[in-house]
Amino acid sequence: MAQWFQLQKIDSKYLEQLDQLYDDTFPMEIRQYLSEWIESHDW
Repeated sequence: MAQWFQLQKIDSKYLEQLDQLYDDTFPMEIRQYLSEWIESHDW
């Protein structure tokens, strides 16, 4: 989950750009909820 916490600390203008990457099919809130599981896998 370290990567997710690092992303949340970036400047707000970059955070807005990151938010635009997530559409309604996989919103950022779901990514945050699943972040520990996602980051534990070697994709």
